[in-house]
Amino acid sequence: MAETHPNQGQVKVASGIDIPVAVWLFISPWVVAMTMGLAWSNWIVGVIVVVLACIRAFGAYGAEGISWINFVLGIWVIISPWFITRAATDADWWNNVLTGAAIVILAFWSAMATHSEPHTPPHTMQPA
Repeated sequence: MAETHPNQGQVKVASGIDIPVAVWLFISPWVVAMTMGLAWSNWIVGVIVVVLACIRAFGAYGAEGISWINFVLGIWVIISPWFITRAATDADWWNNVLTGAAIVILAFWSAMATHSEPHTPPHTMQPA
């Protein structure tokens, strides 16, 4: 029988929404016509975020750390245009800032759902 978590619905929703956001991150270099360095960053991070969000949305409800990895990756997406290329356009910057912010917010929401679960102490034997 599968273990249930009190806030697994919130984890499913947050991580589930993160999946199409990460798919957009992956396809955005073709839509926005980015420089190759920024495009490679978005392709790699997009794949990682999709995989981790799928793992989280479809069963790893107690694995809070997965969401924190996506949180850090979202921060990277936000700041990457300034680190990778000096030739980034306004469209590149806005795309990465908005997409990265969405990943950060959704990852935080998913992580907090797990973090807010009540912790039950281990069962102890009662003295006789």
